[in-house]
Amino acid sequence: MALPDGTSGEQLILFGPAGYEAYARLRFIPDPERTGQAEADVRLPPGHKSDIEQTRTALRELSRFTETPDECYFCVWEGYSDIKPQGETFLTLPHRRYWVLRGTLTDLDDWGNRTGHRPRHRPAGVRVAGGSCVVLRQ
Repeated sequence: MALPDGTSGEQLILFGPAGYEAYARLRFIPDPERTGQAEADVRLPPGHKSDIEQTRTALRELSRFTETPDECYFCVWEGYSDIKPQGETFLTLPHRRYWVLRGTLTDLDDWGNRTGHRPRHRPAGVRVAGGSCVVLRQ
């Protein structure tokens, strides 16, 4: 699978494809409490939603703004040892390679069966057909 026209690998990894009217950043964990604090050191409050739950919420909200919620592409990092998705399509970026799965936004409700694992790893990226929205995980 090729990169979108006019988009470098670095641009795609950090911000998504070039040419969108607006970009937003969603934080799935609280901001650091001290200088130099790593994401892995953040203490999550009781009841904090998992990454996959937060991804589902964001995509359900974004689905209201697209005409093609039933045609999406999901990128799954090939380096997860507990994920074995079906398919031969890959997206190769600098330092990473991803399986590309095709489905609907509602497929996230059954994400574990789509990827053959417990649904703790959210997709690294989701693109709605037509490019009306893209959600990436950094």
